[in-house]
Amino acid sequence: MKKGTALLADVFRRLDLRATFHIQEQADPNLKISLRYPSIVDALSDEGYEIGLHSHITSTDSKVRYDEISSGASSLCDAGHRVRVFRAGWYFTTTSTINVLERLQIDYDCSPVKNSRVANMRWYDLPDSPYFPSTHDVTRRGSSSVLVIPVTNYRLCLNYWPNQAGERQTAEKAMIRGLKYLGDLSRVMDRPVIAYVTTHSWKPVTENGESIRGWVVERFDKLAAVLSEYEYESFSVSEMGDRWKGLSIEPYWLDAPDVLGSILGWRSPRKHYRLVRSIGSRILALRYRLTGHL
Repeated sequence: MKKGTALLADVFRRLDLRATFHIQEQADPNLKISLRYPSIVDALSDEGYEIGLHSHITSTDSKVRYDEISSGASSLCDAGHRVRVFRAGWYFTTTSTINVLERLQIDYDCSPVKNSRVANMRWYDLPDSPYFPSTHDVTRRGSSSVLVIPVTNYRLCLNYWPNQAGERQTAEKAMIRGLKYLGDLSRVMDRPVIAYVTTHSWKPVTENGESIRGWVVERFDKLAAVLSEYEYESFSVSEMGDRWKGLSIEPYWLDAPDVLGSILGWRSPRKHYRLVRSIGSRILALRYRLTGHL
């Protein structure tokens, strides 16, 4: 992580892409990155990157979530970083999380990944755009002051990062197809179309930690090349959120193609979207309720 963060920032800088770096902060002092590696966080901030809060919490209990998130936010604030953005570990945000963020005056939750699931949360019916959620159900629209900014539809493959070398070329082509779908849509829609890409600082780095994996650099280069075909702006999370709120736009849902399903073999459970959505996700939700395992 120590080297990967700087290397990833170099890629974003070269491609002139804005980014938010979500820094892991927990109640446990041993898991506070701002305490263990303050120079990394300060360097990112000094270079103009947004610092967001990233906390791993498996419990849905409101008090547990408040204790973890408030401790993390306080650590970053004490280190001189204003916290406006939250990203839940494993993308596992909840309704209680939204209420905690509201209490702490954190403006944005960018945890949910459209068309995915985690624990007992099913992110299938979310808008494809930012929305203000209900304080009783984060998956529905409501009156919370926290704006949810979903990560782009998982089925569009912008955030599909397979580990197997043989799958990477196919995944890269799928990413281009998904991004071009959004780009072409932006030419005819009267509202902003958001392509939200996310990754981890350690995932793109070689095993010795000395460089970014070549295929990751190539993928970002191709992503930037596709973007250059369209009129676009690059934002950090809070910049995007501020822009969205300033435009006072209603949330929208897209009839997007299932790019992921088109590239996976029949043996892959993720190919069968409707089956995973209707049955698989509910089985996994039941497992979480019974065992607490994500």
